[in-house]
Amino acid sequence: MLAMHDLDGTLLATSEQMLMGMGQESGRPAPFPNLIEAAIAELPHVERSAWPTLAGRTIGIRR
Repeated sequence: MLAMHDLDGTLLATSEQMLMGMGQESGRPAPFPNLIEAAIAELPHVERSAWPTLAGRTIGIRR
């Protein structure tokens, strides 16, 4: 989660990234290959209670 503030401390923008595996042939969600899954498991993890207030909002395409 990244946040951009102006010199007065006003929040201007946020950016949150989500990792998602995609099947190359199907173009649909799929599990990560084992090597990638292992690398992701090595990334730092933070308890949800320590997330920034704006992190973790639901994203999606409404139909």
